[in-house]
Amino acid sequence: MAGPVSRILLITQHPDLIRDLASPPASLRWRVHVAPDVVAAARVLNGKRPRALVLDIQQVVSRPGRRISSLKRAFPGVPILLLTIADPANGEPFGVSFGAEKCVVLPAARAQLFREIRSLLSSSRRTAPRPSRERSAPALTDHEIELLRMFVRTMLAGQAPGRTDPTELSFGNLHADFIRQELSVNGMPVPTSALELRLLRYLAAHAGEAVSREQLLNDVWGYESAPQTRSVDNYVLQLRKKIEEDPAAPVHLLTLRGAGYRFEL
Repeated sequence: MAGPVSRILLITQHPDLIRDLASPPASLRWRVHVAPDVVAAARVLNGKRPRALVLDIQQVVSRPGRRISSLKRAFPGVPILLLTIADPANGEPFGVSFGAEKCVVLPAARAQLFREIRSLLSSSRRTAPRPSRERSAPALTDHEIELLRMFVRTMLAGQAPGRTDPTELSFGNLHADFIRQELSVNGMPVPTSALELRLLRYLAAHAGEAVSREQLLNDVWGYESAPQTRSVDNYVLQLRKKIEEDPAAPVHLLTLRGAGYRFEL
């Protein structure tokens, strides 16, 4: 005899996550409700209690700790799976201190997301809900705020009407998928950080134009004032090693003495 249907609340506006998670296989016996943000979460469920919450960190980017605390107050005892990014400083999932029971680093395969949700549901069956004292949400460091800013720009890029940033880039034996955050050469994946891909995407969107270091710091890094333009040079050097056949004699990512850089296809 089949078991009861598990109600899951997915909080996201990202079309890829909605596509992958909103319609699970019937064998899982999950009913997934989608809310665009934390405020709409309770309204979407119409008073019903979910078995698990799947939260896209993009939807709580302004105050993640406080938003997660409010979700825990609204749905006491309901475990949270946080869909997040890897902290480039240490490779650990970003947001583990915000109170979610599990974290998954994006991008992640659909099968992996299902495994994590199934694990979360299994653990929730063994843990009886109990009231918890309200704790103040941890404050974000400047580094964490910048990481969130980078994540939102990466995930939202290419979705807003009128954007001209490319979603993919191909030349020679190289292919970059900026939505899936993947770079490959000769069909083989090349490990590339989110910031390197954002830099490549920005340069590709401005192909043929001179782009200054200050412009890159403002538009890619998100700094309103340039604290260290040398960091741009270092990232450009690393990116050349991945996209140029001969990094010492680049033909795509060119240095313009006194002006910055220019990307050529």
